[in-house]
Amino acid sequence: MYKIDYETFINEPVTCEEFIDYVFNKNIYPLHVNFKSTDIEKICEEVLNRYNKNKLDPKNVFVYVIFAMKKAFGPIVDEKPLLDLLETNFLNSVGEFEILYAEIIGFNNPEKARELFEKAIEKGNEYASCLLANYYIYGAYGNKKDYKKALEICINEHKKSHYPKATYMLANIYLHGIGVDVDLERAIKLFKEAADKNHPDSIYELARIIDENDDEESHKLAFELYEKAANLGSVYALSLVTEAYYNGEREGVKYDEAKAFNYARKGFLLRSISCSITYASCIYQGHGVKPNKELAKEILIQMANEGVYQAATALALLLDADHFEDKDLIFRLLAKATSMGDEAAVIYLNDVYNNKNYGTSQEYEKAIKAYNELKGIK
Repeated sequence: MYKIDYETFINEPVTCEEFIDYVFNKNIYPLHVNFKSTDIEKICEEVLNRYNKNKLDPKNVFVYVIFAMKKAFGPIVDEKPLLDLLETNFLNSVGEFEILYAEIIGFNNPEKARELFEKAIEKGNEYASCLLANYYIYGAYGNKKDYKKALEICINEHKKSHYPKATYMLANIYLHGIGVDVDLERAIKLFKEAADKNHPDSIYELARIIDENDDEESHKLAFELYEKAANLGSVYALSLVTEAYYNGEREGVKYDEAKAFNYARKGFLLRSISCSITYASCIYQGHGVKPNKELAKEILIQMANEGVYQAATALALLLDADHFEDKDLIFRLLAKATSMGDEAAVIYLNDVYNNKNYGTSQEYEKAIKAYNELKGIK
């Protein structure tokens, strides 16, 4: 009997070979996987090689690995054949099939997806409770927001299983008053319960609450918890800890290139925007690692092309500080980030245009106009 695993590989990225070996040797299928490689063809080739060897219920393994890649890289296979294979080959007793099916069809058939999550919950799947509660909180997949139902789902799951993620979600509901009165005392109690089970984001939230106290001891304890959460894979904590070590501006935390780079790298692998930008900056400047300007530029350009405007701003500033010859490129990067709404880019664009004479008046005015329209400034 195989088992679905929601935690393995969610924090530490793996090669496709490591992932497939894990699946075949243990018959355990991780759901959320961060792959080191983005070479989809190579991964598919390795999957097919294993599939053709006909080992360990190969149809299940084949389907599951394809699904994991779909989660990691987006729609790389036609959905209908995948669903047919899932329906034919995925026998289960605790709701995994319903979750897989629901997450694939969610956008096209939210009502069916909701039914599948409810069926998985009836079978005792804790993770399905979290997914369904999330959809009622955020209105995902076309669901109508219903805070009362989200609260009911989280309370029931917490009472039934004390599943850390459900406990964390319930704590957030009380912390932010999502459909209920704010209850900080109850939220803290629930965060502590989940934190005791090493739930990273619960540890982060506890640290954030402690950090609000205005005394040195609280700030020290909070940062210790931030680091613990970061090492357990909380993206929120990784961003904060990376910035603290990179800038050295937090009380009691000294600038540390090596620590900043290591935390930034971990966050980069988990697709944190702020960590990724710091990671690229470290590589460009040789902070905590051997400098590699071309690699840093590749990372930031790819992020900018994916719509991360902060990456365009960061690259422009690195190039300008490095006295890069192509001043128009620096200007265009800042203009792009400005037109996408980056407030920091506006400041630097004004500086390079008005004080350094980079760029043209036409492109400058176009970028500022786009920024004002986005921000609703007349």
